[in-house]
Amino acid sequence: MKWSSNKTHTEHNPRSTGTMTTDPISLSGVQAKSLELSFVSSWRPEGFDDRDFINNQTAQITVSFDGGPDQEVMLWDSDAGSETYHDHFPDEEVYLTIDNPAGASQMTITFGLLLSYNDWWWAIDNLELTGVVSGPTGDFNGNGQLDTADID
Repeated sequence: MKWSSNKTHTEHNPRSTGTMTTDPISLSGVQAKSLELSFVSSWRPEGFDDRDFINNQTAQITVSFDGGPDQEVMLWDSDAGSETYHDHFPDEEVYLTIDNPAGASQMTITFGLLLSYNDWWWAIDNLELTGVVSGPTGDFNGNGQLDTADID
């Protein structure tokens, strides 16, 4: 994964935004609209309490297929009045459906913690990406056939 941070901690602007992006993930043989991303999350929201009162700790996950534009698949924020507010969950299993398009050969996933100041946290662990693979079941060598080479 690659980490990117736009940390502007100064006396007058302690805001920070950080993202992590996976290396390209091959989707070779994966059926369209069959991906699921799962992970364990620990999230504690905090917002609107620092300096200018515009901080709104936000967790965002986006995906990109074949270098195309980012598509948001998850958004949590700390504004109790918003549609994307996510309350404190210190140990939560999260499952997200990802509609991978037909013909996509690879994807990246970006995890972002945005608009935070000296706020609480979002931690993720045990990431797993699953999907339905086309082709014969048991074709372990990937030659498109069930043969003795699959058990060798």
